[in-house]
Amino acid sequence: MRIVRPLIIIGFLFICQGIVAQNALHERIKTQAEKIATAVFNGQYDTVVKYTHPNIVALAGGEDALLSMLKIQMAEIENQGVTIDQIEVGDSIVAKRYKDEYHALVPKMMTMSMDGQRIMMKSYLFGFSDAEGMDWTFVEADELTSPMGANLFPDFETNIEIPKQGQPIMIDEFEDDSGDISLAVFWEYLEIDKRHAIETKLDKVLRANELGYCEGGTNGLNPVSEVTILLNLFGENQQQVMELVDQELTKMGLDGYDWLIYE
Repeated sequence: MRIVRPLIIIGFLFICQGIVAQNALHERIKTQAEKIATAVFNGQYDTVVKYTHPNIVALAGGEDALLSMLKIQMAEIENQGVTIDQIEVGDSIVAKRYKDEYHALVPKMMTMSMDGQRIMMKSYLFGFSDAEGMDWTFVEADELTSPMGANLFPDFETNIEIPKQGQPIMIDEFEDDSGDISLAVFWEYLEIDKRHAIETKLDKVLRANELGYCEGGTNGLNPVSEVTILLNLFGENQQQVMELVDQELTKMGLDGYDWLIYE
């Protein structure tokens, strides 16, 4: 026992160190991916170029050419009446070392508005870094699996499975006849990825029962992600809405939330 016990402790310490290192790696990836999301939302396209993989920059003809291209594309989107409401980076990041570099798959959620409709789209960024995993550049993951991907990354290999990009989720037109009471479901911690699935489900259920609609949600900026999902009611249906939402969240296996009431 005098020999085994120290070995067990040493093994435990190695495991703890590995967990801490992996958490730090994920935090670096998320922080740098969020810089792209924030930059797109705020129109800071030079920052987007900075964190774009060099192969994409080269294909565009250099940083200045890519910057001009981004400005033109975003102007076209705006002219079509599309407004970007929110871009968020999810928590469920996959990061693995492959040969002499690191790869990462980063979920990304975008919410847009067009002609009174809300459009929700989940996609993925694919990140590249060197063996240290400190500085990252990204590409839209679906570009790696597209026919053009073979030209952009001719020798690309990875040990991370790249999922297919999800289809846009169209939410019905916003209503203006909600009552004076609105509700919110609040978690002290919930992954962003799950929040979007909940919003979509609750919006569908409330509209189907003609009780209200889900306005959307927000995540806090604290290390522990606070999540609030807003619900607007048609008339005085507070108790009925709360009971229905409780049932739906139970079906989804979700608990640990509080109700907030705004009058």
